[in-house]
Amino acid sequence: MQAETQAHIETIKTAIDLLRKHVDFDAASARLAELEELSADGDFWNDQAAAQEAMREKNRLHRQLSMITELQTELDDAAG
Repeated sequence: MQAETQAHIETIKTAIDLLRKHVDFDAASARLAELEELSADGDFWNDQAAAQEAMREKNRLHRQLSMITELQTELDDAAG
């Protein structure tokens, strides 16, 4: 049973690593930080179309990164 559980954990770790690579986790994190800083600027909403596009990108990146981070945390908690 222990070996089977460890095999499942390794499979999940591999899947999380693939997700991180697929979204280029580090670059996506940097871009999210950039968008958060940009959206805090007082002039951000002067160009409504550009602001809305930036917010869509920011929200998409936030969802992707949060999902991966939550999966990793749950795995760490379960394996710990």
